[in-house]
Amino acid sequence: MKHLSRFWIALLVMMLSGPPTSLAQDGPQPDRPAQIKSEPSHSVGFRVFRWSYQADDGSDRPLIVAVWYPAQRPDADQADSGTVTYANGVVGKARQDAAPDKAKGPYPLIVWSHGFTGSAISCAYLLEYLAERGYVVAAPDHNDPVSAMRITGNVDDEDLPAKCRQAVAELMSQQEDFDHDRYGYRPMELALAMENVLAQSEGSSGDDAPLAGMVSPASIGAGGHSMGGYTVLTRIGCMPAATDRRIKVAVLQSPATWMWQEADYETISVPTMYMLGEWEAANREQKLIDTETAFASTPAPTWQVHIARSGHSIFTDPRTLEAGLLGPVAEKIMANRLARADTIARYTAAVFDLVLKADDGDAVKAAEATLAEGNEWTSKFEAKSEDDKPGE
Repeated sequence: MKHLSRFWIALLVMMLSGPPTSLAQDGPQPDRPAQIKSEPSHSVGFRVFRWSYQADDGSDRPLIVAVWYPAQRPDADQADSGTVTYANGVVGKARQDAAPDKAKGPYPLIVWSHGFTGSAISCAYLLEYLAERGYVVAAPDHNDPVSAMRITGNVDDEDLPAKCRQAVAELMSQQEDFDHDRYGYRPMELALAMENVLAQSEGSSGDDAPLAGMVSPASIGAGGHSMGGYTVLTRIGCMPAATDRRIKVAVLQSPATWMWQEADYETISVPTMYMLGEWEAANREQKLIDTETAFASTPAPTWQVHIARSGHSIFTDPRTLEAGLLGPVAEKIMANRLARADTIARYTAAVFDLVLKADDGDAVKAAEATLAEGNEWTSKFEAKSEDDKPGE
C-alpha cells in the first residue's frame, strides 16, 4: 500500500502478532494468576515437537509445533509440578510433557495458526481450554520473515521492531494483487503439523511417538487468528486447489480477509465461525478484516460474533502476573478481559463440539445452547443455518 502511514504500520504490527511468550522456564514458579473460567473434564499436557521440512526453494526449514492434549491427572500434591510458565510471566494450566490420557481417547484434533510475526503460544489460554475439553491441539510456529517470539523463547534482536514493521508493510503492500505463493509456506506448515501429529498418533507408544493413539483422524478442525485466519481459509475452500477435506469445521478470529473476494468464500464447505473485536468492526476503511462479507458469502452453517469493546489483540492470551499488584482499577480491567476471553473460548469450543463431537448428545446440546444467542460480552451475534438458504 503506497500511502500506508507510519501509524498504520505500527498498529498493524501490533494487530498481526501477539504478546511475547515462550516455552516453560526453569526455577521457582510464581503464584498462579487469574485464569479463564472453566469446567474442564481433563488435565492438560503440553509438549513441543521439533521437526523440519524442505521448502519449495529446496532449503530445510524448522517446523516447531506446540501440542496441548488431555493428560493423566496428577496426584493432589503434584498438581502444579512442571506447570508451563510462558515468557511473559503467565503461568499456564498445562503441565510440561505430562503423560497423555489415552484411556479416554482418541480425541478430535484442532490445528491452529497464529498471527503474522507471532507465535503458536499467542493464544495459549484458548488452546489450553480446548485441551481441557478433550481436544488435541497442534499449533506450529510459522516461518514468517521475522518473528517477535517463538515457542522456544523470545527473539533477541535489537532491530526486531523495525524488522516487524517492514515485514508487515510488505504484506500490506499487496492490497490489490495478493501474492499467495509468497505466503504459501503458512498453509503448508499447517498441513505438515497435522500430518506429523497424525503420524504420531498412528505410531507405536514410546519416546518417538508419545501421542500414540491420541487422535481421531476423522475428527479434525482448524482455527487461527489474524493472518492465521487467512492460513485456514486457504485450507477450507477459498483456494480450491489447496482445500483439505479432512478439516470439518473452522473458527477464524479477526481473520485477514483482504486477500479474498466474495466468490472465494462461496466455495467453503465446512461450518465456519467468524469472530471480530467490536472496535475493528467500527473501522472498516481499509477492509482488512471484513467479516461481514465473509459471513454473508460463506455457505451455512455460519456464525459471526463480535466481542464487545475490544480490538484485534483481544483474542491473544490475556493472563498476566501483574494485575493483582496494580490496584482495584487494574483488577477490574483484568477481570473484564478474562470475561471476554472466557466468551471467546466458550463460543470457539461450542462450534468445534457441535461438529467434532456429534456423537456426544450432551456436548451437542450444550453447544447448541451456546450458539443460539450472544451474551453480555458480545456486541453482535449472527447465525446462519442451512434452513436459511434461499429457495428452501
